[in-house]
Amino acid sequence: MNAQELQTTLTRYVALREQAQQLEEERKQLSKALGAHMKQLGLDSLELTVGEQNYVVRRSLTTRIRYDTSILQQRLGPRYLHLLAVDHKKLKSCGDQLREWLGAHLLEVGSPRRQLVKEAVEKGLVKVEEFAGAFRREQRAVVSVTARSS
Repeated sequence: MNAQELQTTLTRYVALREQAQQLEEERKQLSKALGAHMKQLGLDSLELTVGEQNYVVRRSLTTRIRYDTSILQQRLGPRYLHLLAVDHKKLKSCGDQLREWLGAHLLEVGSPRRQLVKEAVEKGLVKVEEFAGAFRREQRAVVSVTARSS
């Protein structure tokens, strides 16, 4: 692939990405419009034909509850712990602190991370030789295209 073909391919890629974003936004707006029409008509489901394809459109309500955790924690004290489940977003934000908290339980819930292995080798905690036959290297191509401000 020469430079011109590469430029043409990237140009098309960027155009498609922008179209996909626009289409996704339009799809969301149309979904809201369908829901509004169905609500107005008092329908929970509707069968429609577009071209020769039959479609079933369903409208349902979901309820999302957001708790004020500081108020609940204050009111319930130690009983508040009975309401909690693992929040993966919060776990991710804890990073290195989480490893410290989990301690010995890391054997049950942890997996080696490449960066941590590298750091342990650099610090002399483990030797490179100790990893012989204990891992396999898999490579996959990842293409990333990001806009750069000029």
